Amino acid sequence: MFSAENFDTGERCEYTVTGSLDESSSPGIDCAVGSSYDWDADGSDDGCRGLTDTIDPTVTVPAGTQLGDGVQIHKGATLGTGVVLHPGAVIGSRASIGNNNSIGSGTVVGRRAILGNNNDIGEEGTISRAAELNDDIVLGSRTSIGYAAFLGSHITLGNDSAIGALARIGGAAAAPGAINCPGPLIMARGSAIAIDGSHAFTCAGSVVLGPESSIGSDSTFGANIRIRKNTEIGSSTSVGNSARIGRDSTIGDGVTVAADATVRANVNLCDAGVTVTGLIPRGTADGTCAP
Repeated sequence: MFSAENFDTGERCEYTVTGSLDESSSPGIDCAVGSSYDWDADGSDDGCRGLTDTIDPTVTVPAGTQLGDGVQIHKGATLGTGVVLHPGAVIGSRASIGNNNSIGSGTVVGRRAILGNNNDIGEEGTISRAAELNDDIVLGSRTSIGYAAFLGSHITLGNDSAIGALARIGGAAAAPGAINCPGPLIMARGSAIAIDGSHAFTCAGSVVLGPESSIGSDSTFGANIRIRKNTEIGSSTSVGNSARIGRDSTIGDGVTVAADATVRANVNLCDAGVTVTGLIPRGTADGTCAP
């Protein structure tokens, strides 16, 4: 029989070790995720482990890790220091979780997914197989990241965002606050946002980006915007609330699409500084956009 002290409340609880666990491995008790526990009475935080956790024997859980009840960590997964896995979180086989990550309740991180450092992943989300997230990312609740998608650094996405398979957002060299979209941001398979230049992008609300479409860096979007497939939006663009942009179109660098504008399919608007308003008919062109 051992005892442990909750650093935050000063309360002590007793627990019994079963199997091959010892004090340093933070055996399972009904502990509070986010509180600190000193299992071996050395004055340092050893973390906590919930009563019903399932941890593969190949997994090393560093001291100080916070594991809520019902957490699952599968074969070959790796955890950095300062990780918090809230109740019901699942870490897939060979997934890599860096330092100081918080994974929300019920969120599933797929096999071979990679999370960098200092990320805050909301509850009931999904990070699919082979997806890669860099550092300093905040994802709202119920967000899904598709197969082999890539998210750079300093990205904040709102609740119910959905990033499709092979989609890309930002880059590793982005500055703090570079991408902020309360959304939800919906990106279809193979779409891309701000993958070069400053890696900066902001939106005020819901944005839907179709398959294989892209948005350049330093662009500012409003809310309730829909962009169809195979469309390219250049850098330093501005798109207003409730705008619609059709498939197979090109909006060049520095173009402004006004609120409530509708751009039909196969449109090429390339002159920087132009403001697009109203209805733009199918096939309209003001020149050839630079590649």
